[in-house]
Amino acid sequence: MKRLIFLISLLSIGTFSVHCQPETIEDQLDYYIGLTDGFGYNDNDSALWASLKAVEIAHQINTYDALGQAYRVAGIYYGDAGLYDQAIISTYKAINYFDSSTLEHRNAAIAGCYHNLAWYYTYMEDYSKTASLFHQSMNFKPVTNEIDSIDYTVSLHALGSFYYLYLEDYDSGIYYLSKAVDWRRKLDYDLETLAQTEVELCHAYYESGDIANGDIILETVESYPEGDVSKYIENYVLFLHGLKNHQLKKYENALDYFQPVYDWGVSANLLNSPTGINLMRQIVVTARAAEKFELALEILEKLRQVEQETIYKDRQRTTKALEIQFETARKEQELESQEAIIDLQRNVIVIGAIALLIILVLTLIVALTYKKVNQKNKKIETLMRELHHRVKNNLQVISSLLGLQSMQLTDSNAKAAVEESKGRVRAMSLIHQMLYRQDDITYVNIKTYIEELVREVISIFGYEERLHLTLDIAEEEWDIDTALPLGMIVNELVMNAMKHAFESVDRPSLHVSIKSDSGHIGLVVKDNGDMNVSIGDIENSTNFGQRLIRLLVEQMKGQMKVAYSEGLTYEIKMKKVA
Repeated sequence: MKRLIFLISLLSIGTFSVHCQPETIEDQLDYYIGLTDGFGYNDNDSALWASLKAVEIAHQINTYDALGQAYRVAGIYYGDAGLYDQAIISTYKAINYFDSSTLEHRNAAIAGCYHNLAWYYTYMEDYSKTASLFHQSMNFKPVTNEIDSIDYTVSLHALGSFYYLYLEDYDSGIYYLSKAVDWRRKLDYDLETLAQTEVELCHAYYESGDIANGDIILETVESYPEGDVSKYIENYVLFLHGLKNHQLKKYENALDYFQPVYDWGVSANLLNSPTGINLMRQIVVTARAAEKFELALEILEKLRQVEQETIYKDRQRTTKALEIQFETARKEQELESQEAIIDLQRNVIVIGAIALLIILVLTLIVALTYKKVNQKNKKIETLMRELHHRVKNNLQVISSLLGLQSMQLTDSNAKAAVEESKGRVRAMSLIHQMLYRQDDITYVNIKTYIEELVREVISIFGYEERLHLTLDIAEEEWDIDTALPLGMIVNELVMNAMKHAFESVDRPSLHVSIKSDSGHIGLVVKDNGDMNVSIGDIENSTNFGQRLIRLLVEQMKGQMKVAYSEGLTYEIKMKKVA
């Protein structure tokens, strides 16, 4: 939903045409800005690259209009890549250039920049600036014609959505969304666009507990002819019926409405979007209230998977964006070096003395270039360190949310499942914490990581005082793609031992060994606990933890053996990730 709002705000700013064969330098600027629209959200890496090329060309043109347009577009695609600091810097530069430009729609362009800044600060969770920036966007130009009115209405919609979605200030959200609906009806919008604002207004009413006014809006949307609104609106209406029933404590009815919306989300591949995540969170809350704990746990596991995938996709996308920036700079430097070599060869033919002078000059240029590259590398390292810090913080937030969820659960199985999930999140968070606090942000010390992880699990289960622990792990630096799945496997095996092995053992002991050579890893986890189930039951268990172990071993192209002799032994052989 939040991404949809941002898309609507960007659409209001306008688009640029794409020229197949740009002839003038101005045509080249239009060409690369047009490419960003062509790539858009389907290929953000390419869109960001095209926007940076537009900035480069705009500096060659060196006019306020060109620079303002290029920096505005660069800000948009920095933002979509999650690089909000760069997005904000780029957008403020665009505002400064537009302020001095003679562009016909100069005020509209500046208003659009303030609108985008409001969302960048929102995504950075700096909510103190958002409302004032939306108001700056609306107040920057008078509403004198239909185009101005459309931009004004988009800002009203965005401001209302911000209040009720991010601040849970339903009164303010309802106020601004109501104004947006009034304007859209006045401007005779198409029903799809009008309905997009009306369903959000209904959502805000229901969240605030005002069922009566929400019903009025919902009846209006349902009266629109079939085919005049999208599948998105049709499913949003079903969601609103479910939300209403939840507010009325008719939880079974609410789940009946949520189910087709969930099915549509699966078929439309929308569960990984903010809209899908919000839907799943609501289903979990409603299912828990209806005491359908199996459904709540099922959706919670899917939600946890989606949220974790989203975190790593954000990390990969941000890393890719940094690679684009670095690669662009590297290619430019290669071109400069090639041109310098050609000049050198020509001058050597003319006179040796001039050649010597050029060599000295080039030596200085190379030194300065190396210094610049080194500075850029340090900047990328700083950004990557900050990325690990943010991922760790996000995982800690997820762990805290799971803790709050666990406190509210009464079913012991559900509560145990949530606590296990906290352990899995902790195993992922620990590796990002280590990468953030060490000098090398590419590799992690596997001995330090596994020892800290094992001791933390033992401490949580209260065995740190009486458990005899032996750890046989070499001091090696491993890539995160190898260390993380191995840590997840160790986390599951140690938790299993703590939960099931030592109930009737007076002197519990645990042995963890990790050996590696020539691209292979050998992991042994052995306890001295009692055998309560058969080896076959363990190997064929459908328990989530056992399934996760098998999936991770398969991912690492490994094999696992389970044996019992005065305790249970897991022996796993895997390949290191190349």
